[in-house]
Amino acid sequence: MRLIATLLLLTLTAPAWAEWVKYWESVARVNYYDPATIKINGNSREVLQVVNAKQRGREGEMSRLRLWEYDCKEKRRRILGGLVALRNDGGGRGRL
Repeated sequence: MRLIATLLLLTLTAPAWAEWVKYWESVARVNYYDPATIKINGNSREVLQVVNAKQRGREGEMSRLRLWEYDCKEKRRRILGGLVALRNDGGGRGRL
C-alpha cells in the first residue's frame, strides 16, 4: 500500500516539476526517465519512467508512467507500479 501511495504522489506531481530525459524513441513511442527520481538501495536502483505514445492506445491512453526497479548485480528489472494516462507526459485521469 505504501508503494502505491508513493507511486501516486510521484506520478501526480512529476509531470509538473520533472526534468525528463529522453533515452529512446521509436515509430510508435518516446521513452523518458526522470533522474531526480533515481533511488539507490544497495545493488538496486528505482526510477520513474514515462512512455509517450504517438497514437492513442486501445483504451484511449497516450502515456504510461512506470516505477522501475533495476537489480544491477543480477542484471534484472521489474515494474513496481504504473499508471495509464489519457494525455502525454502522464497527464489526464488514468488508472493503475
